[in-house]
Amino acid sequence: MVCEWGMSEKLGPLTYGQKEEEIFLGRQIMRQKNYSNDTAILIDEEIKKIVEGGMTRAERILKENRDLLHRLSQALLEREILDANEIDTIVRGEELPPVEKRGNGHAPAAIEPTSTRS
Repeated sequence: MVCEWGMSEKLGPLTYGQKEEEIFLGRQIMRQKNYSNDTAILIDEEIKKIVEGGMTRAERILKENRDLLHRLSQALLEREILDANEIDTIVRGEELPPVEKRGNGHAPAAIEPTSTRS
């Protein structure tokens, strides 16, 4: 795997590879390798480390916030749409006011406020 940019302690903020565009039955982008096989291996190792670190962090955040995620998903199931204020209310651990039901048993659709121009 070739990374266009490296942002790690070992590689620094450098660009690896050089784009070359070639038109043949459409547009294809080729990459010219201007670094050694050892550098390519290092790029792959660093990319793997960054991706695995991101995955570990994402899993930790999701596990730490599981209850909040369940509250948000339940509110979305009930309302289909949440605005920023409703999300903030749920994040603070507060209850949302009940949703008024339409005659068909569904929650009313959100109505955007209309602006009046003079």
